[in-house]
Amino acid sequence: MGPDMQKVFGFSMLKGRFFNESDTPTSQLGVVVNRAFVKEYLGDDQDLGKMVGQNLLDGGSDPSSVVIGVPDDERQVSVAEQ
Repeated sequence: MGPDMQKVFGFSMLKGRFFNESDTPTSQLGVVVNRAFVKEYLGDDQDLGKMVGQNLLDGGSDPSSVVIGVPDDERQVSVAEQ
C-alpha cells in the first residue's frame, strides 16, 4: 500500500505517521501497529507515543523494524462497507 492508503480507507492516526515517500526499500523497515497491538505489547494503551520508535524483531534478514505510527483500531469488510 502506498502513502495515500489512509485517505482511501479513512484511517485516523493517533500517534506518529503513516507510510510516506521516505519509506523505501533501502530505508529501515517501518511498521504501523494499531491500538490493540500496543495494548498487547505494552500491557497498556494510555500512552501510545511510547510505541512510536520501538524496535521490533521482524524475523527476516533485517533484525528489526521500527514502529512509525499507531492508528486507531479499525474493522472494515471492504472499502465501501464498515
